[in-house]
Amino acid sequence: MVDLGAVELKPTAPLAGIVLDADGKPVAGARVRLLAHDEWMTKHAVLTAKDGRFAFAGLRPGKYSHRAMRGADTAPMFKTIDLPAAGVNDLELRVQ
Repeated sequence: MVDLGAVELKPTAPLAGIVLDADGKPVAGARVRLLAHDEWMTKHAVLTAKDGRFAFAGLRPGKYSHRAMRGADTAPMFKTIDLPAAGVNDLELRVQ
């Protein structure tokens, strides 16, 4: 038997929300991008569902930059969120 030492499991947090257009209507197929402010600057991306909703799972709590894009339309810049260990389930992003 080989001793691999102790394994440390870090908590993960969900991040979910909705992408809306300028009129407040859900946007299907928008790309939501995250950039983790960790030692690796990890990137994540998902597409929104028909109802404009998106979800990321398995994220580490911490600081993330985010942006939603629809085709060539993009949010003007990345915005930042501090993701707590409990996660965030109601993030609202807007595209023009």
